[in-house]
Amino acid sequence: MTKTDDFADAEMFDFFLSHSSKTKELARYIYYNSIFNGLHPWYDENNLETGVVLEGAIKQGIERSKAFLLLHSQPALESEWVKAEMKLAKIKRERDPNFRIIVVKLDELEPSNSWKDFLYQEWNFQDSFGSILSLIESVTGNKGIMKLTASSLLMETPFMNESGIIAEHTRNYVLYYISHIKNLISTTVSIGHDDELRDTLENILKLSLFSQVPNLEGGMMPAEPSLWEIIHGTRMRIPPHIEIQGLPEKYECKIIENNEIFTKIQILDKRTKEPINHIVPISIVFSSEL
Repeated sequence: MTKTDDFADAEMFDFFLSHSSKTKELARYIYYNSIFNGLHPWYDENNLETGVVLEGAIKQGIERSKAFLLLHSQPALESEWVKAEMKLAKIKRERDPNFRIIVVKLDELEPSNSWKDFLYQEWNFQDSFGSILSLIESVTGNKGIMKLTASSLLMETPFMNESGIIAEHTRNYVLYYISHIKNLISTTVSIGHDDELRDTLENILKLSLFSQVPNLEGGMMPAEPSLWEIIHGTRMRIPPHIEIQGLPEKYECKIIENNEIFTKIQILDKRTKEPINHIVPISIVFSSEL
């Protein structure tokens, strides 16, 4: 039986995502934006099951992938697992010239000579929006319009907190603005003059914050890890029908509230029914179907 026959009925992947645990947030960002654009990556958080033999699962993941995507960094080259993944990828490349290797340089560490030939891009942390677009274009070969998840709103100088999570930095940056906007609107509404309210809203829309809003997919913002609040682009006549897309099999969605103005959902671990403790960007389709 040939190697191709071995995997004839097995799950196949567009690429294997190799990274250090210290760049986990960026790996998630790449993984979920890839899903959002129709790709099927192998990613440890989604594809490693409890109790499996890690070495065997990783080897199968690479063998079943069309490409190997390495997030190259000092921590990655210090990781025994990443080094093992790199070795397996090189072995497959020598056997299969159609197997692509893409190296994304994250820091000042230069790839070794044997890996420089595969260097595709240097990740620009000041332009993660542009970096993910370029990376997805490289993997898909598609130069068309890409869709980005809500986590793509990354500020150059985010309002920082202690979590170390990019999505939470962004959320706090936005909340800093929203708290003041809420006070402005509340005060104006309490006065009750329509012209003053209209003038206030028109000027609020000129804030620099709202120049970034088109980068948000469908008005989704994480209210907290695993909890999403989606503001509808226009007022719905009835609570909309909701269809969830791009959610990995290990998770499930729970509707907390759904009305004409906003929808709030929570992502749960399908097995434990507990809210997950990290952001999972997803695609949500709304319609007026009953």
